[in-house]
Amino acid sequence: MKGDRLKWVYNILFHNAESESVIYHNKDPLLGFVLLPDMKWDNVNLDTLYLCAIVNRTDISSIRDLDETHIEFLIGIQRMIKKVVREKYEMSGDQVRVFVHYQPSYYHFHIHVVNIHHPGLGDGIAIGKAILMDDLIENLKLNGKFYRERTIGYVIGENHGLWKEQGFRNAHYNNEEEDY
Repeated sequence: MKGDRLKWVYNILFHNAESESVIYHNKDPLLGFVLLPDMKWDNVNLDTLYLCAIVNRTDISSIRDLDETHIEFLIGIQRMIKKVVREKYEMSGDQVRVFVHYQPSYYHFHIHVVNIHHPGLGDGIAIGKAILMDDLIENLKLNGKFYRERTIGYVIGENHGLWKEQGFRNAHYNNEEEDY
């Protein structure tokens, strides 16, 4: 599955797949990204707006790869996302929630953009899954190696690939039995 998801990402970024869906694409290899509707959005109801920004860079798989050298890159992407949303959907920047997932659903850095009034996001924006871009940037400003050094708790479901791995599942059960 991992290979299929990355193939899908690379087809969008480098081979113009789903070009009819693309809202914005800056093709700069270091600063660029593609913004497109997420499969969770019907492309009609702005209350349920859900977009995904996939960066062109191939050297960032998840927040674990980020450090102080990426701060301006992240600020620039967030600004451009909010500008595009404002121009295309007539929504101000404070009407969208911009965040990343840890653990991500695929290991190529991507950013979620969602209307703050979205009625049913479930676990996608829950603590233990979503990290707001503003927090991500501020944490890197405080400590440039924040996400490389920090232990990060996260929530996964029983269908997640990590959960299915025997060692991971056993470690979870062993922690439940510890006496704090």
